[in-house]
Amino acid sequence: KDPAKQRLFNMTIVKRMIYSPHTIGNWLVYMLEAIDGDVASRGVQYIELLSSDPETPDFYGGSNSSTNKGIPTPEERAKLYKRVSRLDYLHPAILALEDIDMCNRVANTHLMRHIQDEELR
Repeated sequence: KDPAKQRLFNMTIVKRMIYSPHTIGNWLVYMLEAIDGDVASRGVQYIELLSSDPETPDFYGGSNSSTNKGIPTPEERAKLYKRVSRLDYLHPAILALEDIDMCNRVANTHLMRHIQDEELR
């Protein structure tokens, strides 16, 4: 893992930006739809990050412990997930991912399972 990324993503201000519902927008769908596989992969990684368990190390190698500042409360996470669920064309963008592994990674995230559960109610 990249130590510079690890330091950056462990900063409280960066965590607050990542987990803020205000930073969620159609840019995420555009990333998933990108022809460039590296760009699409970053969109997948972002969804995985939003879905990461606060009690386990994140994929940047840092701790996501709930004692760390910037980690969302369950209520904040629910708002964040709701914001993502309202993105236009999110599901088609995920289904259109050319790399089946990336599609499976997104489909198996807590975020997507939560969205599906809410839509089936």
